[in-house]
Amino acid sequence: MKQPSTGSRLLQGAFVLGLAAIISKIIGAFQKIPLQNLGETVYLAFTIRCIRYICSLSRLLLQDCLWPYPNS
Repeated sequence: MKQPSTGSRLLQGAFVLGLAAIISKIIGAFQKIPLQNLGETVYLAFTIRCIRYICSLSRLLLQDCLWPYPNS
């Protein structure tokens, strides 16, 4: 059986990531539209909390990547 080339596998992976990004944007739109209808204050509070959550999560996940050496 013939193995797919590296370039073909790379394009397939890029297609899957692109499709996942589009699906993610559609789900995000369906989530944010009702929040915008609740009022500007509610939407602003939700957005600020999301930004704080994403920043803290990225710090937590990248902590080992940025400094892999143990504290001495």
